[in-house]
Amino acid sequence: MVPPIHRIKAIYDYRDIYIILKNGDEEIYSNYSPDIREIIGGYRVTPSKIRLNNPFGEITYMLMSNQDVIYSSKNQLFRDYFVFDENGNEIKNNTDYSGVATFCIKDSDNDFYLSHKIVKAGDAITIGDVVFNFSSLLKPGVIGELYDNHFLTEEGSDRKIPVYRQVKSLKFECENKYSRFDFIVNGQIQKQEEFKQNIIKGETTSKLSVNIEDMLPGVYMTEIYGWANGKRNKIFECHFAIDNELEAEVDKIDAESYLVYVGSSLMSETILKEITISDFNDNWLCITYGDKKYNYFIPFEMDMYRIDGGQWMSFKDDIWIGDIRPDSVIEIYNFKYDAISMLMSTGMYIDETPKFETGAIYHRVKVGFLNSYKTNYDYISILFLVNGIAKNALWCYNKCIIDTNKTSIIYNTNSKSLDITPKFHGKGNVFFTIIADNRDVYQSQFVKNNVTIQVENLMSFVEYTITFYEKEKGITLKKDKALATYKQTIYAREDFIGRAFKIKDVYFDQLIQGNFVRKKYSFNTTYIKFVNMINNDNFIGEVYAKTLRGAYMLDNINPVEVEMCSDVIDGIIELSVTKDGDGLLMDFEHHGIKNTMDDSAAIDIFSYSIAVHEEKNYE
Repeated sequence: MVPPIHRIKAIYDYRDIYIILKNGDEEIYSNYSPDIREIIGGYRVTPSKIRLNNPFGEITYMLMSNQDVIYSSKNQLFRDYFVFDENGNEIKNNTDYSGVATFCIKDSDNDFYLSHKIVKAGDAITIGDVVFNFSSLLKPGVIGELYDNHFLTEEGSDRKIPVYRQVKSLKFECENKYSRFDFIVNGQIQKQEEFKQNIIKGETTSKLSVNIEDMLPGVYMTEIYGWANGKRNKIFECHFAIDNELEAEVDKIDAESYLVYVGSSLMSETILKEITISDFNDNWLCITYGDKKYNYFIPFEMDMYRIDGGQWMSFKDDIWIGDIRPDSVIEIYNFKYDAISMLMSTGMYIDETPKFETGAIYHRVKVGFLNSYKTNYDYISILFLVNGIAKNALWCYNKCIIDTNKTSIIYNTNSKSLDITPKFHGKGNVFFTIIADNRDVYQSQFVKNNVTIQVENLMSFVEYTITFYEKEKGITLKKDKALATYKQTIYAREDFIGRAFKIKDVYFDQLIQGNFVRKKYSFNTTYIKFVNMINNDNFIGEVYAKTLRGAYMLDNINPVEVEMCSDVIDGIIELSVTKDGDGLLMDFEHHGIKNTMDDSAAIDIFSYSIAVHEEKNYE
C-alpha cells in the first residue's frame, strides 16, 4: 500500500506524530518514526510503502498525534475484492480502463483466487453482488473516441459540448422500474430497431447501452425517457458533437504570433489564420452548423498567459509583482504542460508550490503567494513541466533588473547625440544619470523599457559614467537602487579635426604562389592627422612618421583622402586612405608608408585601423 503524503499545521508536536493501520479493531501495522520535514507553516509527513499480507477486510489507515486522529481513511480501503491493471495498479470501479484486468478474490477459507480478462472501456463484469464497470459513467454519457479538451459552446451559452472523432454507444443507469425507453435525437423519436439496446440488471438499478455508432458527423442533443406505470419520465439528456475529419495544426511564427490551420466536418471551409497573442480572443473560431452558431475550442500549443482574466501575453513578457494581488490567478493557454516547479533568484527550489489546476483549454495556478517573496528575492522563476522536464518558464520580477547584454548606448553621428536604449525586466520607475570627472552632467526622467533617449551637447573624447537606478517607492530614506553602470566615451566626427592618431594596423593583399592573401601589418611610428571634414564620413588628412627629430611629413603624398568605414568599436576605427583614389603603398624597409605613389613594385594598402586613445600632437 502506498499511503498519501500529508501536510499538517504546526499545531502538533512532530515528536508525537505516528502512523497505524487497522483491520477492523486489530492493529496490523505501526510506524512511530515516519519521515517528517518542516515546511512553511507546519510539517510534511512522507510515509513509507506498507506491505500487507492480507489486504482484504476493513482496512483503516490513520495518521495520529498522541490520541488525536489527524487523518483517517475511514472506509476508503475496505475491500472484498481487487482488480489490477497490467502494472499492478488497482483499478477502481466506475473508472475508464481498457486492457488486461486481473481479478483477485478470497473465499471463505481465506484462499486467494486470481483470474484475468481483456476488457475495453464500457465493459461491465459481475463480481459477487457487485457490477464492476470499466467506465466512469455512473452518470449517463457517450462511449467513443473523445478529442481531449475539445468542445463547442452554443452562442450565448457557456455549456460545453464535447467533441468525438467517433461514437459507439450511450450509457446510462436507471432504476429497474422502467418497462421501455424512448430515444430522442434532436427532438425526433428514434425507432428502437435502428438503435440496439443492451441492459445489465442489478438488484435495484440497471445499466443500459444504446448503440449509436452509425450516427453521422454533426451536433446532437439526445434524450432518454423511461416508461413506468403508463407515465414517461426523462432519465437524462446528453449534448455532444461528432467531427470525424478534424485537422488542426499550428506553426509558431515568432514569440508573438502563430499560423493556425483548421479543417473540420462541421465547417464548410478550412481556416488558415495568423493569430497575434496581444489581439487573441478566446472565441476566435466561430462556426455555423444547421441554424445555430457555435464557438469551437481547440487546444493549440500556443504559449501565452493572462493574469486575472486580463489581456493574453506572450511567455517573453515577464510578470511584475505589482500586478499580483493576494487572490491573483494566472491562466496558461498551452495545454501540454502537466505540472509546475518554482525557483528563487538564488537558484533554490521552492518546496511548497501551489496546485497546478489543469482544465479543458486553460490551466490555472494561484499566484498570490508570490508577494511573500518580493522583499528578499529579485525574481521567482515559474517552470512549466512536461513529464517532469522543464519546457518553458515565466519570470516574476520583484525588482527591476537591467539586461546588460541588450541595453544599448551608442553615439549617433547623424543626430550628434548619445542614444541610450535601456532594456530591463520589471515595471519599476527607472532613470539614469550621466557624470564626468565627478560632476553631474545629466539626469533623465523615468524611462520606458526598450525606448531610446537621446542626450545631446556632450563633449567628445571625454569618458562619461552612465548609471541606471530604480526609484524607491513612496517617501523613504533609502537610497535609490543602482542597477547597472556603463562607461562611454563620445567621438563626434567633427571633433576629429585637428587631431592626429597612431595608425595601429594596416591590411593589404599579397600575391603568394599565384593567389592573393589578405595580410596584416602593424605600425609603430606612422600617424594620420584629420585636417578638414568633407562630410560625415569623409575627411582630408595628412600622413606623417614620428622620428627622433619630430614629425616627418610625407609631403609627396599629402594631402590624402580619408574615409571612416566604421564607428568607434573598442577604441578602434577602420579607415580607408587614398591619394586621388589610389591606395597608398607599403614601405617594408621603414615599417611605414612610402612617400611616393610611383613605385610599381610596391603593394597597395587596403585598409587602416587607428586607436582613438593613441592621440598625438605632431607639432
